[in-house]
Amino acid sequence: MKRSYFSTVVMALVLAFLYVPIVLVVVYGFIPNGISMSFFDSSGSFAGFSSRWYSMIFSGDSRLEALMQSFWLSLVVAGLATLVSCVLGTTAALALHRWRSRLQGLHHALVYTPLIMPDILIGISLLMLFVACGVDCGFWTILIAHVTFCVSYVVMTILARLQDFDYRIVEAAYDLGAGPWYTFFKVELPLLMPGIVAGGLLAFTLSIDDVVITSFVNGAGTNTFPTYVSSMTKHSRNLPAAFFAAFFAALASRRARAATKDERKIKQMDSKTMRIAAAAIAAAAVMAGCSKQDGEDKVDLSGQAKAAAKSAGLSGKEGKTLHIYTWSDYVAPEVLEGFKKALGVKVVIDTFDSNEAMYAKLKAGGTGYDIITPSSYFVPLMVREKLVRKLDHSKLPNVRPNFDKSFADQVFDPTFEYNVPYAVTYTGFMYRKDKVPAGVDVATWKVLDNPAFKGKVTLLDDIREVIGAGLMSLGYPLNSDKPVEIEAAVAQVLKWKQNIRKFDAESYKTEVASGATWIGHGYSTDATQVILGDEDEGNPPRKDIGFALPKEGFVIAVDEMVIPVSAPEPELAYAFINYVYTTEVAKANMEYIMGPMPVKPGIAALDEDYRKKIVLDQNVLKNGQVLRPIDDSPAVKALYDKAWDRIKATSAR
Repeated sequence: MKRSYFSTVVMALVLAFLYVPIVLVVVYGFIPNGISMSFFDSSGSFAGFSSRWYSMIFSGDSRLEALMQSFWLSLVVAGLATLVSCVLGTTAALALHRWRSRLQGLHHALVYTPLIMPDILIGISLLMLFVACGVDCGFWTILIAHVTFCVSYVVMTILARLQDFDYRIVEAAYDLGAGPWYTFFKVELPLLMPGIVAGGLLAFTLSIDDVVITSFVNGAGTNTFPTYVSSMTKHSRNLPAAFFAAFFAALASRRARAATKDERKIKQMDSKTMRIAAAAIAAAAVMAGCSKQDGEDKVDLSGQAKAAAKSAGLSGKEGKTLHIYTWSDYVAPEVLEGFKKALGVKVVIDTFDSNEAMYAKLKAGGTGYDIITPSSYFVPLMVREKLVRKLDHSKLPNVRPNFDKSFADQVFDPTFEYNVPYAVTYTGFMYRKDKVPAGVDVATWKVLDNPAFKGKVTLLDDIREVIGAGLMSLGYPLNSDKPVEIEAAVAQVLKWKQNIRKFDAESYKTEVASGATWIGHGYSTDATQVILGDEDEGNPPRKDIGFALPKEGFVIAVDEMVIPVSAPEPELAYAFINYVYTTEVAKANMEYIMGPMPVKPGIAALDEDYRKKIVLDQNVLKNGQVLRPIDDSPAVKALYDKAWDRIKATSAR
């Protein structure tokens, strides 16, 4: 009895370990608050449940299109990678098992090495190989990469099967007159099939779940489902976990509904399972009918898109695809929908989380993008490396007339030879008001020294932002090139690390909202999104969160639109940039990203109260400093790189 009881407990714990996380994800599909990931509001009161995420699935939310594209891409890649891996793995396993040699140990080592190699090393190695061979990253590079790391797992499982293989059966087949091929397909292969199937299932699971390797070798418009989910959960303002939970729950219910059309399957299904499936279908249908607000309140910008395209000289691009490489949550959905509707084109958004990651992707052979939005200080480097093209302003008639000249001092090149300013953001502190002790001033870099916030502070994972913070806190210029000042800034940041829990440029806004972080070094747009909220996205306004700009100085960053030299659709890119600089489009974008764009008529069209919240007063801007490029001087860049290595060398405590 004791033994049976122990086994039951162990089995229950194993099942709980496997399925409780899945159950929790489904439960979070009903969460009402999209930023803090909580069923409770900022006052601690229970906020109830929400069906909005399920409604998005069944009512055709625009985000579902990109989600489904990535989902089907993952299925295709995983299916093909599994098929190819099984063929290659079976062949390799048979060869290793049958033909012995002095190099047998080396052969096994070469096959098994990918099993123990870190994913990031495999990803970098494959990317370097593709670049050296002049292969553009995309679907085929993803497939080759997945086959590369899946084959070893297939070989391993089939070799395990071969250890107990009875070759007397094969010899008997030969004795009976069977030829080699007939024997293989009719005798050996069926006996090996359990091992092949096991290896194939393992390969499929690994392929469809991969994030790290895929992120190195994918290209424009080839985000797989895991990389899409990873990007959204790190950056998105909405509730990715709940949205994806709802997606899978709805997918499961649809599959169950399809299965019920076959009476034989109905009879074979357990009655309890049928009741659950029916309940899921009914609940999803009710939820879909409860909310139809998606798209009803959106502005139709197709008229502006047609006019902008016409003035840009665009014609005959129906069915083409515009690829944009930008920061997450940086283009309003109605802006994209208007452009697609007016011109009959597709728009694919790929995201990056740092200028360095974007630049590395381009230098490593990332092609296929039509518009990229680097920060202003990164544009000179991209120009020097011949990564972006000189702009033809005859195709951008809206830009110069509509540019707000009050932003001229903040951009890299106000003549717009290679760049068109997109949006402006300011760096400061997003903080929880209820966690700041009375009398503590948050609008200063000195707050990072306060022991009251030990382990509750995050700094941006950005070389220029962090070293710049150290410089400004000591009264030095943000773009200092003096070794003594940079060294002093490093010492200051190392002092702050006593309180810092991590460097984070991705999830700080959700962590501040949830209370995991009390002070997050971050961007004004992120903070404003959380503070003002978005009821349609399940994010109520947060009066308990504030944003402060350090009085010693803060960073002003401008993101620019540039067109790569390798852009496959430059004419579409011109039309889109021209479209962005129209009044209603700029207004919609600013209301979405919750930050200013240097489009004068767009700013004038904003509600006055809202305009005051996102456009800083000139007196406040006096304390801001604009990031300037340092890559023109290799010596200065080396100083910053060395300083950053020192800062990151010691883990935050």
